[in-house]
Amino acid sequence: RTNTPLQSLALFNEPQRVEAARKLAERLLKEQKGDDARLDLLFTLVASRKPSKAERVACEKLLQSQRARFADKGEEAEALCKVGNAPRDPGLDPKEVAAWTQVTGTALASDMAILLY
Repeated sequence: RTNTPLQSLALFNEPQRVEAARKLAERLLKEQKGDDARLDLLFTLVASRKPSKAERVACEKLLQSQRARFADKGEEAEALCKVGNAPRDPGLDPKEVAAWTQVTGTALASDMAILLY
């Protein structure tokens, strides 16, 4: 929820936020095995709680759609992984990082994250 469409635009497209989402995605991929454990960690870090069933389903659907999106678009995934100043982790698959970046970016732009801070 927002009062202005510019807030949503800024939260999803500002380079520092994209970079923060990417680095959070890399952390999830390095620290946890499996999508469920990664979603649990994401919500713990962003909202200080576990995801609800509806949130988990929504995030899983978003993750699957983004994996499908980047599956044959390696250049697009690489481009997303280059946003910001922090280098990407070369040990991680850029397509998986890109897919998780979309999930983490959505979580960071959600009410649960914005209203906590």
